[in-house]
Amino acid sequence: MVSLAILDEITPGNRHAAGGLELERSTTTLREIIRLRVRQEVLRFNDGATEVFRGLVQPEESERILNGVRQRPVVDWEKQFEKAVAAFRGNGLLVLVDDCQVTELDEPIDLQPQTKVTFLKLVDANDLDGEFRGEVEKIRMEGCSMKINLALDGLPDFTAYPGSTLGPHHRATIHVCPSMEYVDRAWEDAKAGRPSEHPLVEVTIPTTYDDSLAPPGKHIMCIFAQYAPYTLKDADWDSIKESFADRCIDALADCAPNIRDLIVHRQVISPLDLEREYSLTGGNIFHGDMTLDQLFFMRPVAGWAKYRTPIDALYMCGSGTHPGGGVMGAPGYNAAREILYDWRGRKLN
Repeated sequence: MVSLAILDEITPGNRHAAGGLELERSTTTLREIIRLRVRQEVLRFNDGATEVFRGLVQPEESERILNGVRQRPVVDWEKQFEKAVAAFRGNGLLVLVDDCQVTELDEPIDLQPQTKVTFLKLVDANDLDGEFRGEVEKIRMEGCSMKINLALDGLPDFTAYPGSTLGPHHRATIHVCPSMEYVDRAWEDAKAGRPSEHPLVEVTIPTTYDDSLAPPGKHIMCIFAQYAPYTLKDADWDSIKESFADRCIDALADCAPNIRDLIVHRQVISPLDLEREYSLTGGNIFHGDMTLDQLFFMRPVAGWAKYRTPIDALYMCGSGTHPGGGVMGAPGYNAAREILYDWRGRKLN
């Protein structure tokens, strides 16, 4: 029998005991730990051991009203377990076993005597001011791009600049979009809920700057492809992402005919994959559309453009804040300045 101490942490460093579990085996999974915890806390509440339900995740109704009389609910532990698993998958909570983060539900975990399992909970939507939450929910967040990573056996030979030996053009950012009409037609497809029939392709080859990223003579190519609307009209991304990737390669082959022969392996990341694997809501790499009504003092929402939130000591510092998307670090830099300002003014403990 192995004993687990369960801890909850909502604000950094503020951990409190949330009970304990007894497991028969010394090897388990996070899924099993969550299942046992949720079942135990729900059964204790349903048996009347606690007056208020304070579980890993809250039921949709923490109390029920019948004929004007408040009635104690009966919580379904299996539904609570499903909600907890969904919260973990959606990064609504993080889990540490002792001091190591667990990232997979079914990853084997070897337990030691007095192992501590800490659940780090992110802010619940109900903890936010209703008006602020409503404005956040209005942010346009659906992405329209796809990523393709290629392992290449050599460098592309462009008809506009012939040669497959390393040249200055290989170090540039390369765009395939022959005309404004081409771009316009690609966007019209996306507006209709279809990936572009003739996509725009933006290419970089990072190994031209850092050859340690691949074996000698080999290269990596990163493709940013548009337009790939997150919401499709008559298809789903898991079914069509490879065929759309083929069209992107075709567009590139029009300019570099040898590209197909160079491809050793490819990784295709659809907008849906960007959301599922990297937690980018709507597959939006900028954490929100970069349009005038969602920039400057309107980013993320009006009245909250200086990185603070309605929750004391909780700050925002990602691409969803000013000045927006792009790997530049400016949102984090600006947020750090505001945090230091508050700390020096003793607004922070």
